[in-house]
Formats: sequence, C-alpha cells, structure tokens
Amino acid sequence: MDTKTQEALKIVFDYLAISDEPQKADAIFLATGFSLSPKKVIIVDRPEHQRRGWVTFAKQWPGIDFINCPADEELKYDQKMLDLCVAELERLKRYTKKGNILEQKFPKEILLAWKFLKPKVETRF
Repeated sequence: MDTKTQEALKIVFDYLAISDEPQKADAIFLATGFSLSPKKVIIVDRPEHQRRGWVTFAKQWPGIDFINCPADEELKYDQKMLDLCVAELERLKRYTKKGNILEQKFPKEILLAWKFLKPKVETRF
C-alpha cells in the first residue's frame, strides 16, 4: 500500500475510531426484558465500528451517556482495513439518510480521504 493511501486510511480510521478514556459506568448492560435504567453504558467494539455503534445507541437511548472503549486488537493499515473503513463510512452516510442514527456531518478531510480510498476497495462488506 503506497504512503498516500496509508495516510488517507489513517485519517478515515481515526475518524471512525472514537476513543474516550474508559470510565466507571453505573451499568454496562442493556437488553430487552430487563428493567434497568442505566445512566452510563460502555460500548466495546472494534475500533472501526466505534462511531456507528455510538451514534446508533445514542439515537435509540438519548438519555444515556455512552462511553466508547475500543476492543484491544492489533491494528494493521492494510487492504482489509481499507475495505472495512470505506464500507463503514458508506454505512454511516446511508444510515444517516434513513434516520437510523444520529445525524452525521462529515468533515471535509474525511470526505476527501473517503473519495480517494473508495476506488481502491477490493472486498465489499
């Protein structure tokens, strides 16, 4: 992968990978059938899925403070990550239009990096 592609991928990945410092939560479990009223919930997911997870939960349960805690995994800026990140941005755009998640306003540099990376996608997810 050339340097310009790696730099664009890093820009998109950093946008997707929200990483708040983990904090103590009042409750960390939400499930249908449980009568919990948590004030804070920790979201643990792969780093590239953090933003979509957060905006989905925040839309569904607006009164809860969601804390992002990326799963501990080795990050490789490779073709698979490029494919995943481009697909993730496409989902964010699509789900925003459908109203399924909190409205997303994408910074100009994110859209430019996404447009640069999109033709380099090899695998559709």
